[in-house]
Amino acid sequence: MRSKIFLALALIFAAAAAVSTYFYLQALEKTYRETGRFVTAVVAGADIPSRTRITPAMLKYQDIPARYLHPDAATSAREVVGKISLTDIKAGEPILKSKLVAAKDARYGLAFSLGAGERAVTVAVTEISSVGGMVRPGDRVDVVATLDVAPADPNQPKTTYTTTILSDIRVLATGQMLTPEEKKDKKDTGFQHVTLAVTPAEAQVLILAAERGSIRLVLRSPVDKEKVKLPPAKTEDLVAQVPKPVKSATVQQTSQPR
Repeated sequence: MRSKIFLALALIFAAAAAVSTYFYLQALEKTYRETGRFVTAVVAGADIPSRTRITPAMLKYQDIPARYLHPDAATSAREVVGKISLTDIKAGEPILKSKLVAAKDARYGLAFSLGAGERAVTVAVTEISSVGGMVRPGDRVDVVATLDVAPADPNQPKTTYTTTILSDIRVLATGQMLTPEEKKDKKDTGFQHVTLAVTPAEAQVLILAAERGSIRLVLRSPVDKEKVKLPPAKTEDLVAQVPKPVKSATVQQTSQPR
């Protein structure tokens, strides 16, 4: 009997403590609100995996006492929407700006340099085919390929074609350099490969040209966005431009009377 009394008292005290705590927290919240010490923070509405582009549907808003809010916490959607998470973010967790990266920010690796629908393809280059090694990350280039094509008639010689296969392509990296600023901190030892940002369809064309022929990069002006549309040049076109030899006129001598 006595144990039941003690149990009942314990339950009563526990309930009283819970009620007191509730009212205390309510009063504390009211005090913070009245004194303007609450800040609306952006929190994850659900678990957000690493390397995920943040959308408005992923977000919720929560009022948090200013004294407990992390100084790097986002307080508006525009600070986070469109950016990519660097780590996993748990549901209800305030989103820290340091855990996000802007799209196409090469500082966090090559993958973060790519936009939606882009692929990174690396091709081998020489000093000549890379414009004297002066191509830099961020430059725009055309890719010109030269290939030998066999004729339908096996008795005829192959024809060499040179054509612009890709136009206005962004350079992601030269060698291991992802940004032009890296050159300032590294000794320029040249590079043997260049990484380009292309679409999946362009990737197929580029890889085929690199495997079956030779390619050169043609550097573009940063303000020139016009796509190049030219017919392929072939060996016959080059030969046709070579001037034909002119036959020397024959001078007929006549004998003079003595």
